[in-house]
Amino acid sequence: MRRYFALPVEQAKKNSIFSDYAEDDFERFSFQKNGTCFLPIIPLVGDTKKEAFPLQWKTLEMTDRELNELRHKVTDRTKIVIDRLINQYVDGGFTRSAAKLVARFKRNNIVDKIMGIIEDDLTEFKLKS
Repeated sequence: MRRYFALPVEQAKKNSIFSDYAEDDFERFSFQKNGTCFLPIIPLVGDTKKEAFPLQWKTLEMTDRELNELRHKVTDRTKIVIDRLINQYVDGGFTRSAAKLVARFKRNNIVDKIMGIIEDDLTEFKLKS
């Protein structure tokens, strides 16, 4: 944000947007880059003052072991989601029991589909190690 939405302090002092700024405000909100003081158009306060660095894609690389751990988590989450959907949308009694039985047999297909999508994306972006 700093790189694109900032003015040199000397220009900002002449700009009507900053007419209410006191000298302390210019000092408090400005930052230096290549020897020039800049003032963000939107003041950065708190955590936003810290420089944010782009995500390094390599940190998202997954090994087969990590993918297997993820599969277990996806399986556990799928069980919960499917059961809650059945409980919410399928009337009780025999119909609900039948739906849960069918879901139990289809759950692995659902997990395989989800994991396939994840693995395809990791392969496409060269993040599978």
